[in-house]
Amino acid sequence: NVFDYVMESTNIEFHTPEELLKWMNQNIRYSEFTKLKSPEEVYSSKSGSCHDQVMFEMSCLRKMGLTPKAQMRTAQATGIQTL
Repeated sequence: NVFDYVMESTNIEFHTPEELLKWMNQNIRYSEFTKLKSPEEVYSSKSGSCHDQVMFEMSCLRKMGLTPKAQMRTAQATGIQTL
């Protein structure tokens, strides 16, 4: 799982979806779609299309024990901007 890889190979720790989003905004850049990338490829290249970044985010949220759909509803209800 990409979340385990990120947590074990770096000093990065995500405890909340907001921390994950902040890290993604600071470290992962948009790249045009050429082929689907795995979450591991997005992390290692620090880039991905919209779809690639969403798959990376969902993988991390699931590993945190959160369901992405429920997180989206919570974020929208509290006014948190999502990717």
